[in-house]
Amino acid sequence: MSKQYWKTPPDMMDALQAKYAFDFDPCPYPRPDGFDGLTVDWGKCNWVNPPFTGGVMAWVRKAIIERERGNISVIILPIYQVRAISVLDDTGAELSYAGKPQWLALEDDEPNPVRLQDRQPCLFAVLWPNKAHRADRKGGG
Repeated sequence: MSKQYWKTPPDMMDALQAKYAFDFDPCPYPRPDGFDGLTVDWGKCNWVNPPFTGGVMAWVRKAIIERERGNISVIILPIYQVRAISVLDDTGAELSYAGKPQWLALEDDEPNPVRLQDRQPCLFAVLWPNKAHRADRKGGG
């Protein structure tokens, strides 16, 4: 059976939790029956590790809405999600390199077996509340 869904490595999650003190995960595992993280209100500080294929922009748009409500969101995305990263950058997200995580399989917690050089490099995007849009700070529109 091919594994398709992966969760955040515990060492990465522990460091992020210590730094941000997340109180909500709109992409939880296991996901409760009927739960849709795109349709509920998020917490004050959110960890967002969305599915990397299909629908990433919906998670980005929701994080931007939550920022406008005064909430912080930290999103991790692979760097190949250039459109989503560009939108996050344009809206003033703080971008930083997240490395090449070795994700764990949801089914059995086994690490993704790909070689280090084949892992996907990722970025963190932090959306701080009420942060001015980057275009506004540059004087653009």
